Amino acid sequence: MVDDNEDQLPMSEKNDMVEFFKGTADHFKHLTTLSSGFILVMAMFMSKVFDNPSWTWLVALSLFSFIVSVVSSLVAHAYYIDCLQGFSDFLGDRTGKPTVVSTIVAWAAFVLGIVSLSLFSIINLL
Repeated sequence: MVDDNEDQLPMSEKNDMVEFFKGTADHFKHLTTLSSGFILVMAMFMSKVFDNPSWTWLVALSLFSFIVSVVSSLVAHAYYIDCLQGFSDFLGDRTGKPTVVSTIVAWAAFVLGIVSLSLFSIINLL
């Protein structure tokens, strides 16, 4: 939804916001790709590398975290697309807060997935 306040923004500011949204979209594409790749790596780890793994709950936590990261990235990406339809909405509460929250959740879940997968690997390799 395009707001009438959008016309009040200078052209350079509109271009900056469009570039910001393009960069953000690329960011979430990469985060989603990495999370999906780690899910595949985990499947390979469990079947080929570790014969009798311990602390398997870390694998479950990691898998869950990467799935949450993918879903949150998709949600954040959708909110950023919605924001692109109306620049002033991003500055307000309608989509700004959910966008920030889903971005934080996507990154927190990604980091938790990496940490738990790393701990699992270290514990089972030592």
